[in-house]
Amino acid sequence: MCSPDPEDMVVMPTHDIPAYDECNDPYGPEGHLSLDIDCFSAFMNRPDNRMMSKPVIVRGIPWRILAICRSQQGGRHTISSRVSRNNYNFGFFLQCNNDELLQKRGIWRCYGQATLEVLNTKGASIQKKIHHSFHNGEVDWGFSNYDQYDTLMNPKDGYVVNDTIKLRCRFTADVPSGAGYLWDSKRHTGCIGLRNQGATCYMNSILQSFYFTTGFRRAVYKMEVGTEPSESNIVLAMQRVFYELQMSSEAVETNSLTRAFGWDKLDAFNQHDVQEFCRVLLDNLETKMKGSSEEKSIPNLFRGNMKSYIKCLDVDYESSRTESFYDNKYDAGDHGLQRAEKGVKFVELPPVLHVQLMRFQYCGVEQKINERFSFPEKMNLAECCELGPLLTEEDCVYSLHAVLVHSGEFHGGHYVTFINVNLHESAVDPTATAKWCKFDDDVVSRTTTDDAIVSNFGGEKAMNTSAYMLVYVRDNAIEQVLAPIPDTQIPQSVSRTFELERMTRNREKKKMEEEQLCMTVALVTPDIVATNHTYDLVEQTIITEVIPHETVWKHMMTAELYLFVNDKLFQKSDLPKVDMFDNDDHAMELRHRVIRQIKSKKFNFRLWRMSDAGDMRLDSILSSEFEVLVSLYRSHLCEILGLPTDTELKYYIEHSPMTVEYIDETNKNTLGRLVEDQDGSILIVEKAATSTPINNAKVKMSELYLRVEFEFHQAFHNKKVEEEPIEPFLLKFSLDQPLTDAAKEVAARHDVDHRRILFWTRMSGNRQEACFDDYSIHQCRQLMTRQIHDPRIMKVYRVQYIIMPFDVEEVSKTRMQCRLYWQLPNGHVEEATLFPPKEGTNIQQALHARIEEIPVDELEITPGDFFCPVVHFEREPTKLFGVSFVIKIRNGELMTEVRDRLRRKLPDVTDAEFAKYKFALLSRDKLCRNIEFNVGEKVNLTDMANQTTGVPQVYIGLDHKAPSQHSNEAAIRILN
Repeated sequence: MCSPDPEDMVVMPTHDIPAYDECNDPYGPEGHLSLDIDCFSAFMNRPDNRMMSKPVIVRGIPWRILAICRSQQGGRHTISSRVSRNNYNFGFFLQCNNDELLQKRGIWRCYGQATLEVLNTKGASIQKKIHHSFHNGEVDWGFSNYDQYDTLMNPKDGYVVNDTIKLRCRFTADVPSGAGYLWDSKRHTGCIGLRNQGATCYMNSILQSFYFTTGFRRAVYKMEVGTEPSESNIVLAMQRVFYELQMSSEAVETNSLTRAFGWDKLDAFNQHDVQEFCRVLLDNLETKMKGSSEEKSIPNLFRGNMKSYIKCLDVDYESSRTESFYDNKYDAGDHGLQRAEKGVKFVELPPVLHVQLMRFQYCGVEQKINERFSFPEKMNLAECCELGPLLTEEDCVYSLHAVLVHSGEFHGGHYVTFINVNLHESAVDPTATAKWCKFDDDVVSRTTTDDAIVSNFGGEKAMNTSAYMLVYVRDNAIEQVLAPIPDTQIPQSVSRTFELERMTRNREKKKMEEEQLCMTVALVTPDIVATNHTYDLVEQTIITEVIPHETVWKHMMTAELYLFVNDKLFQKSDLPKVDMFDNDDHAMELRHRVIRQIKSKKFNFRLWRMSDAGDMRLDSILSSEFEVLVSLYRSHLCEILGLPTDTELKYYIEHSPMTVEYIDETNKNTLGRLVEDQDGSILIVEKAATSTPINNAKVKMSELYLRVEFEFHQAFHNKKVEEEPIEPFLLKFSLDQPLTDAAKEVAARHDVDHRRILFWTRMSGNRQEACFDDYSIHQCRQLMTRQIHDPRIMKVYRVQYIIMPFDVEEVSKTRMQCRLYWQLPNGHVEEATLFPPKEGTNIQQALHARIEEIPVDELEITPGDFFCPVVHFEREPTKLFGVSFVIKIRNGELMTEVRDRLRRKLPDVTDAEFAKYKFALLSRDKLCRNIEFNVGEKVNLTDMANQTTGVPQVYIGLDHKAPSQHSNEAAIRILN
């Protein structure tokens, strides 16, 4: 049972709700249910007695009232409760989608809210509110004990009259979701949505508003496309979106529009301010309209004029120019300083008025303001206007056309739009009513006026959901701004362009659907296998680039595939041709008749499927013929090789590129026993007469396996501007060769000593690191990026090398590697790697250090000076980033001087950015205190010192946003 809020328990007067009406929209947002229970006293004297109302279809699913007589849980009552004369509780529930047929649809979910009501003939009825997310595991929600039985049955209270109780339920529901529900927006509302590319709901919301502002849509249709390429043509993309919204029956993609904006895929996942996007888009389109017949379209629709004024209260003086003022007093010329009021008045109002509610606050703390703000469906702005020839009282009356709503917080959330799509009809025909629709990306649904307006006022109970932008249309401009655009009034140039696109898209869609039923195969013939000398039966590049591919039907029977190959490679059959995509009865019967006529045994070839999992014969599984002794194949193999049939042969089985096995007892072993079940095997034969222990097929295959090609790329330590790498080059080495051989070959390309060549080698796992060891004790296999070489996967290995200024071995013997971070005067940091000799230095192990040119004011250190480290962090002292540095601090100097010195250390930071920095004293990743840099405050090193050593142990932290961080609030840019 749900627990309603205290305000939901208030007894309110009401009138009877209309009974079930079959004419109600079955896909609408709300419904009314009624259930009259006669003989209520008898109903409440039988445990688990149930009664349901007739169903009402809302959102395409049935809803009912469910009344239950339930046994009381336990016999104890609170002091304030009355002991009921009846032992059962009255349960009152709203039930959703409980039909067995609908339950079979699988997982579904639908959010609904309702008022459960018991009517009273004498006064106020009882009303209780519920809200719940119904799903296939929980189809009803309400109250197990709606009210006391004695209260309901008391004749004085008027709830049960003539032993009849009247139950009513008024409810609303969202669009259901789940695999079993396919919502057809076009069918249910006459409108379609826009697909979300990731976080483009803000764009979809304003685009829908623009689309239903038909005056704007008409202007976009009439815009000149120009000569820009279609990929970057914003006008063409806008026309495409509007045309598809008008003509299509499915949700419209906006990818072409965002591509025209110059956005990449990442931009589609950045949410922006809908007001900012609205402004940027209108500015862009207005610029493109200049010099055309539509130049005034956007200003005529959206632009108004206002006057800022300052008016003296005690004298007759007013200025309508923007002037500065001080302490609510204004310098009014000869009148001296006078008390004045400052304000703004509209002098001209636009036909379409966008009202920004400015829910996002950027002052100091980024936050969303979700306070309650009510707005009217009808608005008169006469009190805010300066009436005159340009603005009459009739020009001040507006009707609400759209409400853009944001749900969520400052840094993320979701936008939807509510639009009264019937505003034009209701203005023309007084009997027409408002028709509000909710546009939630690709889902469009009917909604109530209250859901569109009142529910979006915001406030504490609004769950961070509130109106963000309002669109009002001036009443005397509705006919001009919202007049429908029949399909016949779309410019022919526009409709012709996009109908051709639609035809092309439909052809491609049909092709893709057919391709889903098809697949391509490459027919590898024996002659292709015979010319192949790689480790597979055929080189993969030959399959993908040389051999022609044929398209076959996925559901083709093996016999049909044999017939297809025979027709392609050998002799065409006289059997009738069957269209695989024709599914009528005649075509299916013809196909089955052709299959019965195919005689697979008459084909003089066999088909095998080649795959990574092994090769498999298509017409049958490997049969007993593979259990033949190896020696019995000799005459057949000799015939294939062109040798006399009595030539003695040696046999080998290649299980994998690195494993070749000699078959010793050919009279005892069968091929079926030697061949691997999964990957298959390759039979290798050679003439026995020419085979020797050091020159045979197994040795030859091992040499081929170990012979590997490497691609060498030159790199640099501490690259100089004039240094350029030579072009990458290929060399072949045996994996068993000493690494010195590779160094000599590479050194010859540069005419340097091979001992100066430094390779990156595989040290552990597949990780590559610079190798400073003696290369004579390493093999070329260390250059591989894999632990095990498989020539079928890796054809070439990439190797990185550097020409060192000394012998590489010195690094492991007499030198030490040091990585230094060099801070340039402009604040940038470059990385340098040095190899100083161990002798004569105190460096005995690998060193990472930071170096910088010492500023002039830090060259001399006097007593009382201290070098204090400075680090960058964001919010938490543990979240460090960037490169730290040091700053000289003198005991007793002004803290403002320290701040100025810090400013000079950050030349790339603008004054505006530096003003946002916060400063703190940190110690061991913990905050000691904030630094305010108050005027007159001085440095006290004693406060910064460690209590035991007396040495300063703190450092300064700069708290600001990491520059590399990608912000969701990045400005919107339309690049084309």
